[in-house]
Amino acid sequence: MSSSSKVVTSSQDNSVLGDNKITYLSELNNSKEYSTIKVRIIRLWENRNPKPPHDLWTMEMVLVDEKGNKMRASMLTKIFLKFGTKVKLNETLLITNTVLADLKLNQRILGRPHKISFSLSTQMVLVDDFIGEPFAFSFESFADVNANKFDQHQIVG
Repeated sequence: MSSSSKVVTSSQDNSVLGDNKITYLSELNNSKEYSTIKVRIIRLWENRNPKPPHDLWTMEMVLVDEKGNKMRASMLTKIFLKFGTKVKLNETLLITNTVLADLKLNQRILGRPHKISFSLSTQMVLVDDFIGEPFAFSFESFADVNANKFDQHQIVG
């Protein structure tokens, strides 16, 4: 697969999707290494070596699928160089051949025990047909908030 910035709809690109159905982030597990996910990048940041020369170690991100499930993901520098033109904030991607990596308790910013880890065999293509909430907000109804019927761990403001 070339690293060009081809933008397609999910149904057009069989080179990544193949015979696989799209797996939602909530359904990923270690036995689904070859799952295909369709996600939007909603947060993106660099993780640099704290010692000079402060080289880039990884690109870290938060991904959201069309059902609003969120998961952290990590990409080593050499893999980021392979996909750099595609890995941008708010881009939607079809991705296959990822693995799940365990997160330490203090790294679980989304409450999940795993993060997606990209490898050299990972494939991705830009798509333009994301149908979920673009920024992954989820809201409680006013009636539920007023009646105190909501998850107390959610931010309300």
